Amino acid sequence: MKKVLLLIVALLAVSAGFAFKAGDLLLGGQVGITSEQVSPDHPTITTIEVHPQVGLFILKEFSLDLILSRHHVMSENYRRSTFGVAFGSRYFYKQFYGGLEMRIATFDEYRATGHVRYKGAQIGNKLGYLVPITSAAYLDLQAHFSLGNTEYGDEALENEDAIDYGLRAGIQFLLGQ
Repeated sequence: MKKVLLLIVALLAVSAGFAFKAGDLLLGGQVGITSEQVSPDHPTITTIEVHPQVGLFILKEFSLDLILSRHHVMSENYRRSTFGVAFGSRYFYKQFYGGLEMRIATFDEYRATGHVRYKGAQIGNKLGYLVPITSAAYLDLQAHFSLGNTEYGDEALENEDAIDYGLRAGIQFLLGQ
């Protein structure tokens, strides 16, 4: 318990010296492992994701973000590639942040029965902490949770809701100091 308390105090002390200002840019992104369950009838799928992003601070504690996403899932008889674009925002308190994002994506699925292309949308939230590496570089640790809907565009297939959650880590670089 003492070690956890000391770690929290150390993180708070380190973050006290860092601040953002309006006009600053955070450039970087995350990679992550995500657990996704499309519906209760489907098994959980684990995915590797890449999310490059840029955030513009419009206030010293508030950024608007543009996030690209790419992930790939593969198994013996199944392969899925996804490309998405998300718009979001984050509110910062020192190096802690919370945020929301809206993502639209296209999916390409390859199964033994053939190829299917469909689209989807998600709304998600995230909580994170930027660990200072230098005064302009941060290790970004993030937990996220999203809800979405997938539209197959095929009357034979029903639309499905999806849950997406996981942990991400990445690097963020501060431009504009």
